[in-house]
Amino acid sequence: AAMAAVVGGYSTMTSTTSGADKVLKLIQYGSSTWANLIRRRGEKRDGEFGLDDRLDAVSAMISTARTVHRFLDFPKMVAWLLSVKERDRVKYVLTILKISCLLAYYPYEHLYQLSVAGVLRSSAADINRYVIKSCRLYLAYLVLDFLRIAWDAHMLETQPKAGRSSTSSVAKMRRSLGFDTIDNICEAAIVANYVGDANPLTPLFASSMGLLGVILQLGRAWLSD
Repeated sequence: AAMAAVVGGYSTMTSTTSGADKVLKLIQYGSSTWANLIRRRGEKRDGEFGLDDRLDAVSAMISTARTVHRFLDFPKMVAWLLSVKERDRVKYVLTILKISCLLAYYPYEHLYQLSVAGVLRSSAADINRYVIKSCRLYLAYLVLDFLRIAWDAHMLETQPKAGRSSTSSVAKMRRSLGFDTIDNICEAAIVANYVGDANPLTPLFASSMGLLGVILQLGRAWLSD
């Protein structure tokens, strides 16, 4: 019965684009974190094609697969933009801006991936431009989502007592906002890993934050099913 529940939960999760992306993300950042740990411990001789190189290859392969897979989300983003219905004017504006950032982000992400894969002939300067623009757009999306979290927290605390939800519901909403905050911090660390030489984060820290973020995402998705 327990095995059937696990298999059923896995099938349900991977039946959606976002759910499958979370599973792939776990493999990607799990592999990358393991590889970075091996390098940090110095368990490799110069010139050796070791386990860390193999794990990096797995991580790169999964990263490419995720990018191709996310292309399927573009029509969903357009549909989401056209169907936004928020009574709260602030949340409506924030949602529209967030979706707009993602719609602008996706083309640059795919231009970069197609260029690196050799499908498009792009100069090094063009590839660098795709990376910078995609990072800026995704960071803008994260900033907007932080504002959304802050606004939701503000509305939750200022809600009149007579109109408040039950104590358990309020606690659940606060917990959800906390998870959203941690997830966004993890995502910001991942994006910072692509900004080049100015990046103050170590690869191990960035991959570990990515792993932490996806574990939280999977836990929330699993419990919600």
